[in-house]
Amino acid sequence: MSMLKPVNAVASFDSDEDLAAIIKRYEPDVMVKGSDWRGKKIVGEEYCKEVVFFERTNNESTTKTLQDFVDRRRML
Repeated sequence: MSMLKPVNAVASFDSDEDLAAIIKRYEPDVMVKGSDWRGKKIVGEEYCKEVVFFERTNNESTTKTLQDFVDRRRML
């Protein structure tokens, strides 16, 4: 992921607490989540200035996209 041009940093985490600590450290201005997260508790949202929701298209998800990327890299 770190080799992608628009990616500035990559961090891994094993728990919601780890993720919240990472988000707190960076204090992002905007966190973007899929519309299926609307009305749910979002880890680290208290450390962001704004949470923006986007409407999903074709049942795509970030998790699926990232997994596809990882799977393709494993084939190389």
